[in-house]
Amino acid sequence: MNKNDVLRHLGYDNQKIDQDLDEMIDKSMKSVDRLNGKYVYRIFDFEHGDDINVLDTILKLKGDSIKHMLSQANQLILFAGTLGHEMDQKILKSSYDSSLSMMILDACASVRIEDILDQMEDEIKRTHPGYLTPRFSPGYGDLPLDIQRDLIEVVGAKKIGIHVTDSSMLLPKKSVTGVIGISNNKMTVTYRFCDDCLLRTSCDFKRCKREGQ
Repeated sequence: MNKNDVLRHLGYDNQKIDQDLDEMIDKSMKSVDRLNGKYVYRIFDFEHGDDINVLDTILKLKGDSIKHMLSQANQLILFAGTLGHEMDQKILKSSYDSSLSMMILDACASVRIEDILDQMEDEIKRTHPGYLTPRFSPGYGDLPLDIQRDLIEVVGAKKIGIHVTDSSMLLPKKSVTGVIGISNNKMTVTYRFCDDCLLRTSCDFKRCKREGQ
């Protein structure tokens, strides 16, 4: 886990932090690093239409953003990953200590789930040689959140403990779903996530770490 990523989640941008905060972050990072997390993914053929139709499934991916991301891909990967309910419980418990403790642990958990998904991508690259697009999740661009229920059903995310609320939020909270394009040929698709990200007005990152990948 990269401490700089944790600091970015906390809103720090190269500022010097005091020793007490530094020690709190180190302690939280060690705690979160003990959680291995779980992930699942499946590879599908798809076809372009008014929506991206994931063949042999009920899932349709809507919006211009995902069409652009998959414009040079031959297949797509649906994935889901989670740190599990234990992480939610840790964050809740930390709130009884202080709001700062909770914020630090939450930031560490956000970085940890991305690390888990990076490990997933490394596995995909080893077992399915090819070129990958960046990960693209419901809520990015104009890909709607309300596909979450169909996505976790199709990818089989319930077997790793992920469920969806009526408002399309994932439980456990430190869970991520999404889409990756895959191709035998190098893709030249570029995309600025911040330009039309639905979280752009509230994101703590001045520059998303995946922008332009």
